[in-house]
Order: sequence, then structure tokens, then C-alpha cells
Amino acid sequence: MSGGFIVGMADKKKLPRSSGEMYNRDMSKTEILAELPKLKAEELAEIQARLDELFGEVWLDGGELTDADKTALDAALVNYQKNPNAGSSWDEVKSRIQAKLRP
Repeated sequence: MSGGFIVGMADKKKLPRSSGEMYNRDMSKTEILAELPKLKAEELAEIQARLDELFGEVWLDGGELTDADKTALDAALVNYQKNPNAGSSWDEVKSRIQAKLRP
């Protein structure tokens, strides 16, 4: 992997990051998740590509919904049809999400 995000337990060396900072090889999951927002888009893309290599087949389900998924979607549709104004608009939801993501 070139200059990117590296996590391991083999030793406690720090490894270079493309920004010139160093990564600690001994990071907990919590620490990794805390560092993700600090990464550049290219570094996030590298992580996603590696995750796809490792777990791609697990993540790919062929787009098929399970019976439970279908039941949940049908129930949500019925609720929406009964009261279409009960939820939030996309603009409201988007604003709430963006507010949470801003430092």
C-alpha cells in the first residue's frame, strides 16, 4: 500500500502518511474511526479500495432484498401513504446531517 493508512499489531513502529504525518501501527478501532475524518479524499479512497479487496464479496449481495427487508419497506410505504407529511424533507435531513459533520 503506498503512503496510506496502515494498521497492524506486528510492532509499534510509526509509518509515514502521504501528508508527512505518521500513523501508529497500534491503533484501536475507536482511534481509527476518530482519524477517518482527518484523511484526504485520496486516502479515504485507498481505504475503501482495501476494504473492497478484503470484504468485497461479503458486501456484494447482488442487490437482492431479503424477505425481512421487503416487509420493512412495505410497512414504511404503508406508514408514508397514511401520513405523507409525518417525516422530514430531504433538505431538513441534509441540514441536520451536515450540522453534525461540521467541526
